Amino acid sequence: MDKRYSLAFVAQDAGELAARYDTSDLPVKAIGYSLSETTVYCLYTHTGASGTTADLETTEAEIAAALDEMHPADRTIAIRLLNIYEGVLDEEDEAGDGLEIYKELEMDNLPRALAQVDWSGTAAEIAGRLMSNLILKYALPNANHRCSISLLETYLEFCSREDALEFSMPHTHTPAFECHEWVNEYI
Repeated sequence: MDKRYSLAFVAQDAGELAARYDTSDLPVKAIGYSLSETTVYCLYTHTGASGTTADLETTEAEIAAALDEMHPADRTIAIRLLNIYEGVLDEEDEAGDGLEIYKELEMDNLPRALAQVDWSGTAAEIAGRLMSNLILKYALPNANHRCSISLLETYLEFCSREDALEFSMPHTHTPAFECHEWVNEYI
């Protein structure tokens, strides 16, 4: 899959996917995945954004306005995620690469991702749902996996009491992105 495409729609009915495929205004790709006893069809879109984060069109004022519209609890999580993202950008700049983008920042996806989290259960279950939803909603122009894993780590550290929770985090900034393999089992 071309990394400039992001997940836009998932269905178990191929016809439902075909209808969206035919009416999309954006370049699209459709892929079916066989999972146990069913097939899931995914539609990926390409917004046309390219370059690095220096080329992003979202302004600080737009980000601030989007944060102001969020519920205070969502805003706290969104700000933490944006801080983590800023750290990833700093790492990329230090490495001399600059972070490639495949879409614009979509702040509206953050509250939607958080609204779909079932906040009941163990800390590990909640953390897995939180991380999974943030990855699948693709709010960031890139680094959704890395930032979601870092937010998961922050959440679990906050929940743990005297190291009662034992967990091991992968390194998220590596050329091979080993974190993808680690996180996929939680999505």
